[in-house]
This record gives sequence, structure tokens and C-alpha cells, in this order.
Amino acid sequence: MKVFNTQTTIKHRFGDYDFEIARGGNHAFRNKMKQVSKPYKHEIEKNTLSAEDDDKLLSKAMAGTILVGWKKVAFSSADDKGVPFSVGEAEKTLLEDDILRKKIAEISGDYDAFLKVDEANTIKK
Repeated sequence: MKVFNTQTTIKHRFGDYDFEIARGGNHAFRNKMKQVSKPYKHEIEKNTLSAEDDDKLLSKAMAGTILVGWKKVAFSSADDKGVPFSVGEAEKTLLEDDILRKKIAEISGDYDAFLKVDEANTIKK
């Protein structure tokens, strides 16, 4: 029996952007985390990984797997186009903004919210 649709995403507004967030612990995230963690295997095993490196690994793994999109929804002027989503921009943003990274991680772990989206999508069908 499959309870969770692992492809479900949630949109959440922070500031001027709607962020598209995938369910935490999804296969893509776990695979990417394994990949980006390999060079730090010894530090992770010995529990000596610095906080900075930990933030880098998490940001790299979340970009494109947990944080899967964004769209600017509030504009300060006609010339304001916002920053287009890319995995590279997502990684940079997650690394630079620790509060946003923590909020996205928190939302990605809210499995009840994902179930509600799944239920709503099922009813629409």
C-alpha cells in the first residue's frame, strides 16, 4: 500500500516569492545527500564536520530536490523581474539564508500538509 505520493509539492509564500517545496526525505534528496557527503565521509563518521560544511552539504542536497522551484509574486517596479529559479541559485540562496533553509526543511517534513494536498488532488480527479 502506498500512502504518500512522493511527487507532491507544496507552495509556500515567503516575502515576495512563492516557493515550491517537495516532501522531505524523498529519493532524490537522499541520493543527492549521499553524493555530496562522500568527500566528508570521515568527518561525518567522527562527528567533526564543521557547521559551515554541514550547511553547505544540506544546501547542495536540498537545492532541486526539496526546494524545487520559486516564482516572484510581488514586484517593486516594472523592471523588477526577480531571480529565476535554478538549482545553482537555490543552492546559493539556501546557503546564504539559514532561516529560509530551516523553514523549507520544516515545511518539507510536515507530512500532514502533504497528505492534505494528496487528498485534495484525489478529490479533484
